[in-house]
Amino acid sequence: MSANGTILVSKLFAGGYLNEGENVGHEAINYLPAFNGKKYLFIPNGSDISRYKEIDAVLFVRYLGKWGYEVLACAKGPILPIPLADNIEAGDITFGDLFSRNTYRSEADKSLGRIWVVDEDNYFVPKKEEFTLPRKVDNHELVQRVRRYYSKSNLETGLASCQNNWYETLRSIIENEDNWEKPQYESMLPVGNAKGGDELLTRKSFLEVIHKEYDELVFSNLLAHYFRFTGVVDQFAKEVLGPSISQDGGEWVVRREYKHIDLWLENSTNIIVIENKIRSGINGLSADGSKSQLDNYIKIVENESKEHPKNAGFFLFVPDYEKTTISEHVSGTKYTLIPYSKLLTFFKEHRDLCDDEFVDEFLIGLERHACKSLSALNWYVMKRRIARLHKERE
Repeated sequence: MSANGTILVSKLFAGGYLNEGENVGHEAINYLPAFNGKKYLFIPNGSDISRYKEIDAVLFVRYLGKWGYEVLACAKGPILPIPLADNIEAGDITFGDLFSRNTYRSEADKSLGRIWVVDEDNYFVPKKEEFTLPRKVDNHELVQRVRRYYSKSNLETGLASCQNNWYETLRSIIENEDNWEKPQYESMLPVGNAKGGDELLTRKSFLEVIHKEYDELVFSNLLAHYFRFTGVVDQFAKEVLGPSISQDGGEWVVRREYKHIDLWLENSTNIIVIENKIRSGINGLSADGSKSQLDNYIKIVENESKEHPKNAGFFLFVPDYEKTTISEHVSGTKYTLIPYSKLLTFFKEHRDLCDDEFVDEFLIGLERHACKSLSALNWYVMKRRIARLHKERE
């Protein structure tokens, strides 16, 4: 690889395409295994091929707002454009079939256009679970819209210092072998699982049907429902919430929205306060950010237990992909952040305690919010849709 070649930074998952219907984003191509030694790639707005001979590396990223960019993958050249992508086979289905149900503003959107290909040995994913880049260097964005070229020989837009600073940083990241590893496709690809009859993967849950898979109130209601099953809170407190909750308080009372608190669990010796956050921030922040609704809940518990003191535990349930956005408000408080992956693990392991006709649907919902990053969440959504498509074609 030339040390002076052009680096293309490509931003994936830039819009709301997955929010419409059963769309499978074209980014799914990047998550599928290589075929016949070739790794196919989707590069947004990749129809401009005038510069492809200069490119010796593509860095794929996802925008995280003020937290910068998540690094998703790296492809090293030569990287070549391929026309007529609809006819390329992905296992036993073509790319054209894969995106056959896609719509845009309620109109059919089946075309894919040009994609790209690289030798499978030259495609890598980060070793680190969380690999991020800053949003800006010298007050200049890493990516404008969905892509940006970085080259020593052909600097864009006259931003020479910005380009040079970014170029050296990106080149160092790409060439450092300690940053990268080969993808584990067998843990990503849904095709085998779907054809093997993975019911949870291929079933469309009722939350997906009614578009409530990100509804905070719905999940609070579901949690309250399953916490009311005999023995669930005791076991949950022991395995997930920790030693601050005593095990000798007897029967639990589970309340929803008690004094505006999402979940209030109480018995003779304990009060558990749970604030559940899905795609929402902490409310009631003071001007300097030092106080919030969380502090108010602590005062409520103190007042409630003046006459009969009880152990108090304060917890914040947060999807794994939102930990970064919430953790800054929890640090230094009495609250413990509980990621949804711990909820998923618990209810999977103890479904015998709360096994009813809705528990599988509940687990599907938890699984979505246990995704470790926003890009993993995007892939999870697409994986389920691809699995259903394969099952229908059996």
